[in-house]
Parts: sequence; C-alpha cells; structure tokens
Amino acid sequence: MALCKIGVILALTAMLLGSLVGVPSSWAQSATVPAAPTDLTATADETSIKLEWKAPTSDGGRPIIGYKIERASQNYPYSDATSSSYGPIVPDTGSPSTTYIDKTIRPLTGYSYRISAINAQGTGAASNPTSIIKFESMFGVWGIGYFKSSVADIAFDKSGNIDILQTNFCRAICKFDTNGVFVSAFGGLISQVEAHSQKPAIDVLVTPVAMAIDGSDNIYVVDQGLNRIQKYDSSLDFLESMGSLGTGDGQFKGPSDIAFDKSGNFYVVDSGNFRIQKFDPSGTFVSKFGSLGRADGQFTEPRAIAIDTSGNIFVSEDGYFTAYRIQKFDSSGTFVSKLEGHCTDQNCSEYTNAITFDSSDNLYVTENERGIQNFKISKYNSDFILLSTFGSPTCAYFDGQECREPTQQYFNSNSIPGFQCLCPVAVGADGSNNIFSFGPRIKKIAQDEFISATPSTPSTPTPPTTQQSTAAATLDGKSYSVVATGAAKVTSATINAKKSVMVSLSGSGEIQLKLPKNMIDGISTITAGGQNIPFTTVGTTASDTTIKFTVPSGTSSVEIQGAMVVPEFGVIAAIVLATSLLGVISIARLRGRSLGFRL
Repeated sequence: MALCKIGVILALTAMLLGSLVGVPSSWAQSATVPAAPTDLTATADETSIKLEWKAPTSDGGRPIIGYKIERASQNYPYSDATSSSYGPIVPDTGSPSTTYIDKTIRPLTGYSYRISAINAQGTGAASNPTSIIKFESMFGVWGIGYFKSSVADIAFDKSGNIDILQTNFCRAICKFDTNGVFVSAFGGLISQVEAHSQKPAIDVLVTPVAMAIDGSDNIYVVDQGLNRIQKYDSSLDFLESMGSLGTGDGQFKGPSDIAFDKSGNFYVVDSGNFRIQKFDPSGTFVSKFGSLGRADGQFTEPRAIAIDTSGNIFVSEDGYFTAYRIQKFDSSGTFVSKLEGHCTDQNCSEYTNAITFDSSDNLYVTENERGIQNFKISKYNSDFILLSTFGSPTCAYFDGQECREPTQQYFNSNSIPGFQCLCPVAVGADGSNNIFSFGPRIKKIAQDEFISATPSTPSTPTPPTTQQSTAAATLDGKSYSVVATGAAKVTSATINAKKSVMVSLSGSGEIQLKLPKNMIDGISTITAGGQNIPFTTVGTTASDTTIKFTVPSGTSSVEIQGAMVVPEFGVIAAIVLATSLLGVISIARLRGRSLGFRL
C-alpha cells in the first residue's frame, strides 16, 4: 500500500512539473510529425508572390517550429495542369508564421506551391498545391526581373508600354504595360540551322538584336541573321520586310541597331559594311556615311546608335579589341566630336553594349571593363560631359565568357546593395526619364539613384581642322582645277583619259572635292587600294560636282570614275581630221562628177 501511494504521488508530481514547464500532459505518449497545413492561397503583385495558409489541425504532439515551402514552375505559355516537379525553395522557415513572400521569381512564369509543417519529430505531409499563379510582371527581387535569356533591346511606345526584345524566352518580343504587367508576346523565331537549310518565311526572325518604335507605334526589329529589318504594328502583327545581304544602298551585312529621328527617318547601323544608312519614313534609302578605319568619321566595330532631339547622331563602337568610342555626327553625317574609352591595360577589354537618350538629351552609356570588373551605366550630356553613374564597380563579375550577377547569398554577406549590381546589355528611358537596364536582370532606375560625378571634358570636344587646298590636272595643255575642303588636302591630280581621275591626298578624315564637269561627270565610284569608298554628292552646278567622303587612314590617293572623263587631245584631233578628210573627199566627188570625171 505504501508503494502504491508513493507511485501516485510521483505521477501527480510529474504532471504538476509538466504543466509548469509547458510540456503537454501527453508527453509520455509517442509524438508524430504534424498534419498537412490547410487553405493555402497564393497572390501575385508587381514584384513577388505572397503565400498564406492555416496551421495543421494537429501538431503531432509537438509545437510547430517552421514550414517547408516547395515550388514548381513552368515557362510561358503555361498549361493548366499543376506540375508534379516540386522542389524546396525554403527547407525550413524557422518560424511558426503562416505567411511567406516569394521574391525569387521571374517574368512570364507560372508557379504552384505546397507547404509542409515541421516540428521536433520532423516534416509532415504537404498541403494541397495551389493552382498555377501566373507571374506576369517584368520585375522581381530587388525590383528586378529575370529573363531566361539575355534581353537584346528595349523600346517604349507613346502610351508608355514597354517592348522587350529577346532571342529565346518570349520567342522574340514581349509587351508589358506601364506597370510592368504582361500584355502580349510575339513568336516567329527559327534557328540558324533552319534559316540556312530553307528559305525563311517573310515574317520570321532568326537573330533579332535591336528594335525601335516609330511615331505610329510600329515596331522595327533588326534581324542580324537575315540582314533585314522587320516591321510590325503595335499589336505585333507583321507588316513588311526591308533589306537583304549585300553592299548596295538598302542592303546590309550584319546590321546591329536602329534609331528614329523626330522627322520619322530611321538610321540603321550596317556593321559589316562599316557605315550608317538613312531611310525616310516610307523605308526608301536616303544617304549613308562611314567607312572602315579608326579615323574620325570611320568605324571598326559600329554597334549602337542614338539620336538626340536636335538630330545629332551618336554611334558607339563595341571596343571588344580596342577601347570603345562614341562618335557624334550632325544630321547630315558630318563628324562633330567623340568620346573614347580610357582602358589601357592589355588585359582590360573595355566595351559598350548600348546607348540611349532621355527626353532631356542626356546620353546613357553601358560601360563594361572586363579586366577590372567595372560594369556600370554612365550618364553624359550631349557634349560628352560626364554627369553621373549607376552601378557598384566590383560586385558583378566576368567569368571568362560573360558578365555574371552575384547570388542573393553574396548580398547577405556583403554590404553592397544588390540593386547596384548589374551586367547592362540593353538600356532605355521611359517618358518620365526612368532608366531601364537589362542584363538578364531588369532594373528600373530612378534619376536620384545615379551617383553624381565630377564633371569631365570630352576627349576631343572640337571638330577636326578644316583646310582648303587646290591641285591642277593637265591633259593636252588644258588645266582642270580640283578643290578640296576638309581634314585632308589634295596634293596633285592626274587624268587617265576616258577612264578616271587619280587624286593624291595628304592626311585622313572627311573631305569634300569639287570637280569640274568638263573633266569628269556622272561620278560612279571612288576606290583606294582596290576598296570602294562610300561617298555622297553634296552639291552640283552647271560646271561643277562636289562630293563628300572619308579618307581612310594611310590612304595616299583615290581613283574617281565617272560616266564621262575627258579624252586625250590627240584622239579628238584624229577624229576632227578624219571628219575633215571625209568632207574634202565628198566635195571632190561632187565636183568631179560635174566635170565628167569619176573619183
């Protein structure tokens, strides 16, 4: 009996102690993992997806200490079926809270989720999954979106809608509204293999690399793979195709960018032909400028183009093998000034991917210096004065092939804000002068996020020296004057009768030549060392023709051919003499007949 009383006392003591320390009265019973959470819902906003649920009806005899969150995803276009390929995005939240915000998401992706509760015994059964949540905002973590493939270009229409050009994820063009919410997408891409094995349809794209939108919200896409420009309306319906492979006017060789001026004319960077071509709003060729070389007005790696409100044309050169350069031309294509990169280390490959203007004529340049891990966007005025920059110099990195942005774990252990890290490939400005950078990550950057810079002066802010020179070409005692105006000067001229005019030059750069029409007319080609030099006719009178072209560096002479080149005097004299003899013979015959003679 005494032992029984002792046992009862011990049991009561244990229950009392258990209640005091918070251990459930069922402690002696075997605990289990929790039941499944219930009522799981998911809602998407502009930058994230919020999950909410109810705790399990049974905690398994142990307190809930966290939740396991699993996610399945599928790319656009989505299916209605929920994927079974779930993977944990958070193995343990470490909290009994029944809400979670997922920011590790990307645009145009469908997500479904399921939740499992965790107690000291382990992880319980998963909840019923959510339906497909379509995340259709262009933004994600840190206000940044992520596209599966790198963005090639961006453009804004009159309503503020955002068109994003890609080569994979959206198949070609994705359209978002002003809040970054998905509107529509256009497909039509085929592979390079398909393009070379068959004649591509008129409305497909192979390698879309750039686009621009005209005043009517039509979208022009540069297809580098097919050497043509594709035109679509604002609903992404195909309208027409322009261009083909070649060196003629209106033909292209690896075009890389396009831009409109305020009159609706558009300019195409014809990279492989080292020139810029201008077209009127109907797509008719107007003019061209540029040639191969490093002199002012020439190009070695032309890549991007932007036009300010005054009609000045800015052309950037990639600089993959040399320091990058941006040249400024007036609306007629005459060189004005330039901005050159400052990368001098042989291991530092400095280049620029894109340039654009905002409505205040500020120029934004993506500047990447691979050797020193400097990836940023620089803001200049139209005279190349540096105003401000955006981007942390060392957090993005180059892995030997491309720029990489660090992981979230990097920012958790470093003080650098994630939003300041970027690998800018495309850049654009909306109507409010917000700047959008695309890397593959999308960043919307307000003006106050740029860091002011000490104003700098452009490397060559003054136009090239203009000089006038004259040389005389003589043939059979007659002299013809050749007048040159520009960076180079003419030293001599020689006429190859009925063939061409050879002009010897000193210096390089842009030049205008005035040639008398009685020496050469109907000018057709200019060559140097067997290579054609593009030229434009800038003036003509009854007696003279003035042409403009760029003299390549190292060129000492050019050959000019035309429909008419003055012949040698000896040839003219022979023709005149022969004509005179025939006349004499004819007169003699007439007189002989009248006298009864036969000649």
